[in-house]
Amino acid sequence: MRNYKRLFKYVLHYKFLLIVIVFSTIMSALLNVTNIALLKPVLEVFFGEVKETTTAEGATSSQMTQCPYGEPHLVYLVKEPERIPDKKPGVAYTYCPFGKPHPVVEVAKTPSYEEKPAVEEKLKSSLRDVALFKPFFKLYDKSKVWKKELQLTFYQYIKKGKKFLLLAILGGVILVIEIFKFIFVFLSQYFSNYVGLNVVQKLRTELYDHILGMDMAFFHRRSTGELMSRIGGDVGGVRDMLMLLFSDTLQSPLNMLFIIAFMLYLNWQLTLLLFIFGPLTIIPVRYFGKRTKDLTRKAREKFADISASMQEIISNIIVVKAFNMESYVSRRFKKQTLKELKYLLRRRRVRVISSPFMDILGTTAVVVTMLVGGYFIAEAQTMSSSSFFVYLFAMSRLYKPIKKLNKAYGDLQKGLAYSDRIFEILDTKASIVDKPNAITIPRLREEIRIEGLWFAYYDEVWALKDINLVIPAGKMLALVGPSGAGKSTLVSLLLRFYDPQKGGIYFDGIDIREARIKSLREQIGIVLQENILFNDTIRNNITCGNKNIPMERVIEAAKQANAHEFIEKLPDGYDTIVGERGSKLSGGQRQRIAIARAILQDPAILVLDEATSSLDSESESKIQEAIVRLVKDRTTIVIAHRLSTVMNADKIVVLDKGSIVEQGKHHELLERKGFYARLCAVQFKSLEASV
Repeated sequence: MRNYKRLFKYVLHYKFLLIVIVFSTIMSALLNVTNIALLKPVLEVFFGEVKETTTAEGATSSQMTQCPYGEPHLVYLVKEPERIPDKKPGVAYTYCPFGKPHPVVEVAKTPSYEEKPAVEEKLKSSLRDVALFKPFFKLYDKSKVWKKELQLTFYQYIKKGKKFLLLAILGGVILVIEIFKFIFVFLSQYFSNYVGLNVVQKLRTELYDHILGMDMAFFHRRSTGELMSRIGGDVGGVRDMLMLLFSDTLQSPLNMLFIIAFMLYLNWQLTLLLFIFGPLTIIPVRYFGKRTKDLTRKAREKFADISASMQEIISNIIVVKAFNMESYVSRRFKKQTLKELKYLLRRRRVRVISSPFMDILGTTAVVVTMLVGGYFIAEAQTMSSSSFFVYLFAMSRLYKPIKKLNKAYGDLQKGLAYSDRIFEILDTKASIVDKPNAITIPRLREEIRIEGLWFAYYDEVWALKDINLVIPAGKMLALVGPSGAGKSTLVSLLLRFYDPQKGGIYFDGIDIREARIKSLREQIGIVLQENILFNDTIRNNITCGNKNIPMERVIEAAKQANAHEFIEKLPDGYDTIVGERGSKLSGGQRQRIAIARAILQDPAILVLDEATSSLDSESESKIQEAIVRLVKDRTTIVIAHRLSTVMNADKIVVLDKGSIVEQGKHHELLERKGFYARLCAVQFKSLEASV
């Protein structure tokens, strides 16, 4: 229910449309029961239950008789008074809408006749004094008058032999009512969809923006497929739920309410008897709904695993094919789909069982109604044939909204399972956020200082241990060491993708945790070994989507990155779509666009993650030229895999197992004949052997 309330806050932005939806739904439900109600006065006339009276005493239909079972009413002769038990000879009996047939001038005094009506009338009288029920009784009294007027009108048509005309008029009225009902149903359904789709669009955007604002630790805990499943499938499930909420979930109860009110009007004893089936329907509906919600949640979790697996395999399809892993990944995928299938089948089984179960309850209710109604007509004679016929018809129209409501409840539970998964993400707070009094950090002028820094991805499993380092502004620092030494982790902390457990990083004496994250990252440009481009134009990849950057600056950045020449040769130049992850470009071309992006950013600090290690000689030469321009007068941090690229660095820092083991210039470290010297010896020896 908490998540329903949260969803409703989104809906409240469309208050006017909600009023239109509710009004249209009420009107369509009211018109639905109106068509049913029109049958009763017509059937009473056709069944001969209403007839103008001429008695021995001279009473006519314009006269009123005092009814012992209800209010005064017009005198209508019973069609077959001889069938009335204990009928007195020579006495005219009238049809009574409030009780049993009774004499026009003489009231029957048998106990069976006056006990129940007296109790009923006493109950009505007491309820009439309650302020809450007064409007309903006024409507009840008016409906009695309207009914009698219709009866008299219908009777006059029949008396004049215009039965077909009466049917034609009645059919026309029903058709007009149905047309208006269609209009209101259309308004309700259309605006329900409009509100539902707009709410979901806002919810999806909010979820997307929230995910973008999360820290890197969040993305390490959540797979890409899972997040795609939540943004796509789960939000789609909430969309279906919201549209259902304003259609069947709102309309069905209103239809039920009006039909039940009409059934109470026809025969309140029989209707109250049927209320015992209410709890019998609520219990299974709640059970089936809860099971549906639980199974939907589990199925969505398995689907998220499938999405993650698909994304992983498609992204690494080269590895799959190169190592003949098709059979393995196919078996793994099949195993995951079977797990999802298990929960989907269980959910479907619940739905398949719930529908016929409700059918059995509905059929039982009909049978009970027929038996009790038959008793009221044949034995107790407190209900007319026309009333019972209309009652059964109204009851049949009640079954459809009950079944819809049962299905809607299950669908709403599915939607709630989807919303639980969405709000679980929205309720997850990022650990790396701006402090309330965060400052805009100025461009680096003096130094980056790292003091006593300790960091662990997992508890006490230290990736970096007691790092102390000073990087002067405008100098080049090289980070070297074996894989897993902590080089990339140190850069991630510099970008504040994570916060250290101990120690800190300071820009010109300012702790980066006190700075606005955006102002920090604006100072740092990154060129990776494998730069990922977006499936967009070359221009948007260089400008990072910033439309305010003039084309002249984009071209100048591309020229400095040695990229302008090949860009101009492309079919659409700077408007060429590069494909997913830049797949339409070569590795060297992707690198040069990444360098152009960094040049355009004009960062104070540049991070190079061995940007030329996987390129051919020609591409490497062009990129080296671009990098020379890029690093000029900038603080540069190079993550080096090939030691030949860091010989000219102002300082080389050697990391091993998360600790700094050596630091100094290239020749200084070689003279020490320590860890760095051994790395160089191994690498250059293997290089000579390959030559």
